[in-house]
Amino acid sequence: MFKKVFSTLLAVSVLVMGFPSVAFAASENGYTPNDQYSYIVSAKTGKAVQVSGSSADPVTANADIQNMNGNNLTAKALFKMLKSNTNSNLVSFSSVGNQWNMLKSETVNGLNAITDSNPKKTTVDGWESFTLEKQSDGSFTMKDGHFSRFVSVNDEGKLVTTESTAVTDAEKFFIVEPTYPPEEDQVANDIYIEHVATHNIVTVDGVVGNPIDVKTPMPSDAANVPANGIFKLGYGSFQNNSTVNFKSNNNTLWTGSNSFVRQVGDMTIGGWESVQAVPQGDGTVAFKQTEGWKYITVNEGKMAPGNLTSAPTDNEKFIIHTKSTPKKVSKITMSNIEGNSVTLSWSALEGTIFSGYEVWRSETSGGPYAKVGKETAQTTYTDTGLQFNTKYYYVVRTVNGQSPYAQSSEFSVTTLAGNRPSTPPSGIDIKKSGKDIKLTWNADPSVNKYEIYRAGGKFGNYEKIGDTTEARFTDTKPNASKYENYYKIIAVNNYGTSDYSNSISLETKMFGSNMIFYNAKYDDMKAIGQEVNAIHDNTTFQGQFIPNRYGIYFKPGNYNNAGLLNIGFYTQVAGLGKTPLDTKIQNLSTPACLPNNNATQTFWRSAENFTVSSEINPNDKMPWAVSQAAPLRRMNVERTTQFDWNYGWASGGFVADSAFTKNVGSYTQQQWYTRNSDLTGGWYGVNWNGVFQGDVSAPDSNWDKNPGNPYTTIDKTPIVREKPFLYLGDDGEYKVFVPDLKRDSSGISWSKDNMGSGQSLDISKFYIAKEGVDTAETLNAALDSGKNLFFTPGIYELTKPLHVKNANTIILGTGLATLVPKNDKGAMLVDDQSGVIVAGLLFDAYYSSTNMLQVGQKGSNKDHSDNPISLSDLFFRIGGFKENNVNVDTTVEINSNDVIGDHFWVWRADHGAGVAWDKNTARNGLVVNGNNATMYGMFVEHFNEYQTIWNGENGRLYFYQSETPYDPQSQEGWMSHDGTVKGYASYKVSNRVNNHLAVGLGVYDVFINTNGASIFMDNAIEVPNKENVTIQDACIVELGSSTGPLVGVNSIVNGTGNATSTGKGGKGYAKENLLEYKNGIATLLDISGSTPVKYTKQGTEPANSVEDWRSYIPTLVDKADALNKKDYTPESWSVLVQALKNIKALLKDNTATATTLENAYNALDKAIKDLQAKSPVDKSSLEKLYNQNKDKTQGKYTDCSWKAFQDALTSAKAVIDNKDAKQTDVDAALKDLQDAIANLRKNQLNTQLYEIFLRLFHQLILHSNY
Repeated sequence: MFKKVFSTLLAVSVLVMGFPSVAFAASENGYTPNDQYSYIVSAKTGKAVQVSGSSADPVTANADIQNMNGNNLTAKALFKMLKSNTNSNLVSFSSVGNQWNMLKSETVNGLNAITDSNPKKTTVDGWESFTLEKQSDGSFTMKDGHFSRFVSVNDEGKLVTTESTAVTDAEKFFIVEPTYPPEEDQVANDIYIEHVATHNIVTVDGVVGNPIDVKTPMPSDAANVPANGIFKLGYGSFQNNSTVNFKSNNNTLWTGSNSFVRQVGDMTIGGWESVQAVPQGDGTVAFKQTEGWKYITVNEGKMAPGNLTSAPTDNEKFIIHTKSTPKKVSKITMSNIEGNSVTLSWSALEGTIFSGYEVWRSETSGGPYAKVGKETAQTTYTDTGLQFNTKYYYVVRTVNGQSPYAQSSEFSVTTLAGNRPSTPPSGIDIKKSGKDIKLTWNADPSVNKYEIYRAGGKFGNYEKIGDTTEARFTDTKPNASKYENYYKIIAVNNYGTSDYSNSISLETKMFGSNMIFYNAKYDDMKAIGQEVNAIHDNTTFQGQFIPNRYGIYFKPGNYNNAGLLNIGFYTQVAGLGKTPLDTKIQNLSTPACLPNNNATQTFWRSAENFTVSSEINPNDKMPWAVSQAAPLRRMNVERTTQFDWNYGWASGGFVADSAFTKNVGSYTQQQWYTRNSDLTGGWYGVNWNGVFQGDVSAPDSNWDKNPGNPYTTIDKTPIVREKPFLYLGDDGEYKVFVPDLKRDSSGISWSKDNMGSGQSLDISKFYIAKEGVDTAETLNAALDSGKNLFFTPGIYELTKPLHVKNANTIILGTGLATLVPKNDKGAMLVDDQSGVIVAGLLFDAYYSSTNMLQVGQKGSNKDHSDNPISLSDLFFRIGGFKENNVNVDTTVEINSNDVIGDHFWVWRADHGAGVAWDKNTARNGLVVNGNNATMYGMFVEHFNEYQTIWNGENGRLYFYQSETPYDPQSQEGWMSHDGTVKGYASYKVSNRVNNHLAVGLGVYDVFINTNGASIFMDNAIEVPNKENVTIQDACIVELGSSTGPLVGVNSIVNGTGNATSTGKGGKGYAKENLLEYKNGIATLLDISGSTPVKYTKQGTEPANSVEDWRSYIPTLVDKADALNKKDYTPESWSVLVQALKNIKALLKDNTATATTLENAYNALDKAIKDLQAKSPVDKSSLEKLYNQNKDKTQGKYTDCSWKAFQDALTSAKAVIDNKDAKQTDVDAALKDLQDAIANLRKNQLNTQLYEIFLRLFHQLILHSNY
C-alpha cells in the first residue's frame, strides 16, 4: 500500500525528578500492591481509579480489582506517584496507561473534574498536585491543587471536586504503593556521543534544518569537547516504547528527513520526533528511529536513517560519555533455582540511557562482588557452576561504557542440595479411550515420580489429580466435556520438582500448537489478555513478513475482563458459538505499525463470529484500523467502530454479515466495501469509494452530487454463500458450519437464536492439516479419499499443486494459513466441479509458477448455476517475503462458470524483500475466463501488465480497488496494444464480451519508483462499447510524488473522464469521477458551477489487444481440433495443420504481438473455411445388387457364365468392404456385376433331353391306362 515516508527524530528536553519512598501502604485493608506502580482505590465504590486513554475524558473510579490484587489491573489504572521534597503530604500522579500524563483538576464541560490531560511534570505543584490526609482506617482524603477542594466520586463514577472544603464531606481513598521501590528518574546531565566506527563525535551547528555531523575527531580530554557536541538528555515514550533525545547547548534538537538526521528548534515529548536508545550489551548504544524502528547510521559523516532493524554494526553504534549515572535496577527475581545454577531476571529500565547490565556475585552479604559473565542487553541471566546448598548474594549494575554505573540493591538465593529435574516431561501424548483420557510421555530415569495436574481450560486452575512412577497415566474421571480437560505434568526427584510441562488437551492435539483455545468457564481473564497482547506486542505488531501464524478461538462465554485485545499480522480471532451473540469480548484494536498513525500497511488479520461488548468502558471505540486482507465477518459490534488509527491514513477494507449498533466508519479511510450487514447505528466517512451492498440502513448513493464521501448503495446481493466457520456444537464436538447459497439477499444471515440456513459438518469430515507435518502428498491423498481440508495456521510449501477433484469439497483455512507453490504449476488446481468452497487462505510466491490458484481447467464449460464454486477471503502475494526473484504468469485464473468470489487481495508486493520491477514479476493479477462469474470486494494491485482481465460473459463485479504498479522503468517498456497505448488498464473487459456490469471502482496512480521516468496510463478501465457492458461509479486518484517526474492517468474509461497528473508540471493530488459508461457513452459530472451538472462524452472503441486475441483464439483452436482429417482432401488439410501448429506456438509465446496473433487467427480461420471435403462415395446400388444375388446357386447355368458371375460378385464384395474405395471403383464393380448377371447362360443340351424325357413319361402313363 502507498505511504509517504517521513523520517522524524525530534529532541526532547525533559528533566525527570526522582522521589523518595512514600508511606501510603494499604495492605492492612487487604489490597495487594502492584509490583511496580501505585494505584488508587475509592472506598465508596471499592474500585480503582483509571484513565480512559482520552485525555479529554474525566478519570473514573470503576476499574475492577480482581482478587484485590494490583497486579491484575491494566496500565490505565496504574500511576507513578511523585512526592514533594518539601511537603510529605503533597503528591502527583503520572498515568502509566496514557503516555505518563498527569492527573489534574480542571473544568470540563462545566464539570469540575479530575482528568489526565497534562503532559508529564517532574515538579509536584500546581493543578497537577494533590494533598493527602491520612485517616484512622488507613485511607486518605485527597484535596486538589486547583480549587483546594476534596476529590469525590459522582453517581457516574467520575472523579470530581466537591463544593465543600469540610473534611467531614470528603470521600476516602486507599493509596496502594508498589511492592518494590520505584525506579528513580534520571536527572539530565551533560553527555557527548562517540561514533564507534570512526571515533568521531556527534556535533550540531545550531542551524535549523542542517544535518547532524559526525566528523569531529574524539578529543583526548572531556574538557576539550566543543560546546556544539555536548547534549542534555530528555525522555518520553511512543507506541509503548521508551524514547530519548538530545538537546544541544546551542539550543537545537534532532529531527529527521528522507536523507539525513537534521536539527529543529521546537520541543515535543515522545512521538515520531524521538528516538529509541537501544543498549547493545557491549559498552555501546544504538539509536532507532520511531519511523519503522530502524537503526540510525552514519553516512558521509552525517547521521542518517538506516535500513537495519536488528544486528547493528559499528557504523550504527555509539558510546555515551557522561558523568551522570544511569538508573539502577529496582527489582530482581530469582527463578529456575537448581543445585548448581540460578536464573536472575529484572524489569527493563525506561527513562535512562545505558549500554547494558552486568551481574555481580558474592558469597558474603555486602561483597566483595565478582563479575559473572559479560555485559548483556538482556534482562535475564543464568548463573551456572554454583555449589550445592550455598547462599549467594547478587547485585545488577546498570553500565554505560566507561561512564559511571548504578548498582541495584542486594538480592540473595540459596541453591538446592542437588539438582531438581532440569526439564519438565516431554513428548506428551493424549488419547481418548472410552470415557477415560490416557496420557503418555517420555520416561526419565532420574525422576522418582510424576505429578499430573488438570484444569478445564488452558489458563484454568490446575489441580493435582494423581501421581505415578511410570511414564503414563489414565484419567478415569475427566470432566464431562472432553475438550474441557487440559493437563500439565511435573517431574519429581529428591531435590524438588521440574517446571510444569506445556499443557496438552485433546483439542490442542487435534488442531496443533498454532491454534489457541480459551474457555470463559475456567480460564483466568488476565492471562488471556496478557497472552493475546504478548503475541501482538512481541511478534506480530511489526511482523509484516514473519513466518508466525495464529488462530485464537474463544469458546462461548463472556471475556470482557480479558480487556482490550490487540490483533497483529497473521492472526485470526474468532468465537466458537453458533452466533456472534454467544461470545463476548471487551474490545479489539489494531495499532498502526507505521508512524503518523498510518494504517496503510495494517494487513493480514481477521475477526469473526463474536460480540464486541460495550459493558465495560462503553465510551471506548473499537479501532479496527486496517487496510487490505483484514476482514470482519459475522460480527456483532456494540461500540462505535473506527476504521482508522487516530485519524491516520488507511486503505481498507471489507465487512460482511455483521451488525453494528453504533456509528461506524472513518474519515481517513480511502475506500471500504460493506456487504449484507446491519448499519442501524449509522455510517460516516470514507474518502474515495464507499460501496454498500445488501445492507440495512446503508447511506444513500450520492455520486451524482459530487460529495466529499462518495457512496454507492446496491439494495440486494444477487448471489452469495457466506464463508464457512468453525464452531462448537451442542454435543460438545467441533463442527464446520457451511451457510447455504443466498439469492437476492440483504441483511445479516443470523439472529439471536438462529445461526442461519446451512449445513453443519462434523470435524471428522475434514482432514486437519498442520504445519511441519503435512505435505502435498498427504493433503492430496486426503482429498482423493473424499475428505475436506481444514488448514490450521502455518506455512505449507507444496511440491505439487493441491488438486481438488471432487464436487462439494470444502477447503477452509484459519490464522492466515499460507500455501506456497514449490512447483512450476501453482498452489491449487480446482477441477470444474460444482459446490467447491475455498476460503481463508493466503497464497504466497517464494518461487516461480504459472498460477497461484486455477479454478477449472482451460475450456471448462459446465453449468454450475445451481451449486456454484465459492471463493472467500483469499489473499495472494507475489514477492516481499524472500529476497530471491519470483515470477508468476497469472496469479488467479478462473475458468469455471458461475464462480462467486467474495473478497480477494491479489498483490504484487510494492515493498519488502525481493521487490523490483524485474525481481517480483507477475503479468496479471486476476483473469476471469468463465461465464456468469460474480465478484465482491476485489483488491488487485501493482501487476506488471493488466491487473484484471475479464473474458467471460455475464460477469458482475461489485467494488474494485487497484493501484498501478509503482515501478515501470520507462514508458516505452510499459505500453499495451503493440505499443500504441500508454500503459495497461487496471480493469480490462475483453472486446469479445457482450454483457458485463462493474460497480464502484477506484484506480489510483502511484508511479513513485520509476527511476526518474515519466509514466502515464491512457485508460484506467478499458471495455468494449456494447449496449450491455456497463461501468458505474468509477474514479481515479493521483497519489504520485509532487516532486518527482511527471506521471498520471489520462482517462477513466476509454478516453473519457478527466485526466490526473503530478510531478514536475503536473496538477498534483486529484480525484476524478465517472458516473457511468455504457455502450461507448460516458456520463460525467461538471462541477465547475455552484451545482453539479451531468453531461455525456463519446468514448473510443478499444482495438483488440494481445489479451483480446488470446481470448478469441482458444475457441477457434478448439473448432479446428474437432475436425477429422479423413473428411478432407490432403492438400487442404495440410494447410490447416500448419496454421494450427503456428497459432498454438504463439499461444505459448509471451512476446507475441497483437498483430502477430491477429494474423495467425485469420490464417487459421481461413484454413478452416478453405478445407475441401472429399467427394462422397456411394456404394448403395452396389450393396443392393450384391445382397440380391449373393445367395444365387448355379443350377442350370453354364459353368462358364457362373464363373464370371462368381468373380464379379467377389470383386463387388471386396469394393464394398474397402473403406478407401473410390467412386470409380464402386462404379466399375457395379457394372461388372450387372454384366455378369446379364450374361448368365443356361445349358441347352440338358434342356432338350429333359423335354424328350417328359414326352416319353407322358406316353408311358397313357399306355398304362389302357
